Amino acid sequence: MLAPVAVLASLLGLFFATFALLGARIARIWDFVFAFAGFAMNGVLLWGVLFTPPRRPGCSPKFVCIANLKPVEGAKATWALEHHKTTNDIAADSDFFGTNAYIRIKPQCPSGGSYKIGTVDQKTTCSIPGHTL
Repeated sequence: MLAPVAVLASLLGLFFATFALLGARIARIWDFVFAFAGFAMNGVLLWGVLFTPPRRPGCSPKFVCIANLKPVEGAKATWALEHHKTTNDIAADSDFFGTNAYIRIKPQCPSGGSYKIGTVDQKTTCSIPGHTL
């Protein structure tokens, strides 16, 4: 949120500094006012760039596990549609994972949990509580 404000402050600062230089012959007091405003707004930009911490995406094991569950759900839905399966059918791992299957490598929970694919109408789950879609 602070970065757009800093960019706006920098642009305003450059505008005021340019205006002060172009109108330097007209009024001397306004030169100092506009130049100071330009330097102050550039300082706000510098502060925003240097002291705003970078945003990091949520890379906790829970979010990685949930991200791993989503393609398995998609592969299960595609498998059921292509093979005309009902909601009570259960697929084997070899139907989803392999070199010629929907997903090349079986995903693993980063916390050490195991995935249960279940029937077509059930959500794929992880054995660790909280790792759910």
